[in-house]
Amino acid sequence: PMSQILSSRRLSQETTLPVSGKTVKNRLANAATSEYLADPNTNNPNEKHFCLYQRWSSGGSGMVLTGNVMVERLCKENSRNVVLDKMSDLSTFRTWAKSFKQNGDQQQEDALSIMQINHAGRQSPLASTGLLNRPISISGGWNSRLLLPGL
Repeated sequence: PMSQILSSRRLSQETTLPVSGKTVKNRLANAATSEYLADPNTNNPNEKHFCLYQRWSSGGSGMVLTGNVMVERLCKENSRNVVLDKMSDLSTFRTWAKSFKQNGDQQQEDALSIMQINHAGRQSPLASTGLLNRPISISGGWNSRLLLPGL
């Protein structure tokens, strides 16, 4: 039917996001929830992330979202989550960001890349064990607890 053809065409049309003004080349998105690929000792992104996201970004999606990137080491949702904080090796994050732009097809526009920032809080396995007296939150304001590079 004609309505199905029209809706398929809409998926391939670019769109502009209302808040950021960023343009997305089509209306398809690829979103990870949690990859569980980070080194459990450093929680930095690694070669597995670089390969995975290069592959996803070359798949034709207009937008690629990372899995959970935790902002608090003590309240991870999983021991193999990526963590971005003052202890992180930022060079691995730069390499990860570049992997989104290495789609290998010069004719194909890169996907918009978005990092999914997360804080597990009470849902952290560590919080549920009772090893933390109180779950750590950012409710005291961004500067009181969230210690990201550059903030």
